[in-house]
Amino acid sequence: MGKKKPSAWTLAAREAQQIRVEQGDESEKLQNGRIVKLTEKFTVYLSWDQMDKLNDMVAGYQKRKQKRIDVNKMLRLMIDEASLDDLIGSEESDV
Repeated sequence: MGKKKPSAWTLAAREAQQIRVEQGDESEKLQNGRIVKLTEKFTVYLSWDQMDKLNDMVAGYQKRKQKRIDVNKMLRLMIDEASLDDLIGSEESDV
């Protein structure tokens, strides 16, 4: 029995990933003919209040943007968008 032929959707998805890799998308790379996500697993422990705030932010983002986002993507977006000045400025106002 031969190997199953990939579907048209699978081929299109692979081609799109290949294009992103070739265009320099830093989150993916091609390794041995396969697309590999370049991420690092990280565990964080949040208080109940922090988790509530994060969930509220996810819900607010989805309502305003009319676009679904999960908690992990929200955390990545926050890291990408926040600067050290944002954090230091908020600490100085607390003192």
